[in-house]
Amino acid sequence: NCIKALDVFTVFFGKQHPSVGYAYNGIGNSYYEQGNFQAAYQYYDLGFQHFKNLFGLENINTTGLLMNMGLMLQEMEAFEEALKVYQEVVAIQVRTVETDYDNFKVHRNIGLTYLQMGNSLRAQQKFEYALSIGNQFLADNSMDWVNLFLDLARITHDAEQSKEWTQRAFQIF
Repeated sequence: NCIKALDVFTVFFGKQHPSVGYAYNGIGNSYYEQGNFQAAYQYYDLGFQHFKNLFGLENINTTGLLMNMGLMLQEMEAFEEALKVYQEVVAIQVRTVETDYDNFKVHRNIGLTYLQMGNSLRAQQKFEYALSIGNQFLADNSMDWVNLFLDLARITHDAEQSKEWTQRAFQIF
């Protein structure tokens, strides 16, 4: 359906319309849900290039697709490349007025990437940084807290601290 939408948007709006970028993102999402991370990455990249050409790097649509590309690299276990992409997102966010939630997400994703790489110290640092960001805006019952608390429980070497993180996560359920 998304590929048909891409064709329709291109015909009706022209190749330079934002809807074309949204269609690329939708196609990428479909491939992601199917577990085809390489194809998802390719469509996210097409959407990224589209929005970059339309709006430049400092646009929430552009950085959103860049985040998706980082996630696909992470899924494909291209961890160093994923970190580079996430660091690019952070550099863009420093220059723009991105939402706190976007900032929270990228730092949690960096933490997850470090965790997958076996670097638990760097992962913990990024999770704690995400925690400090989340404290500023996340609702107490947000599922984002559950995920972050469970990430921290998984990585913490202190059994009592791990138990505390796990309890905090389950209190939200």
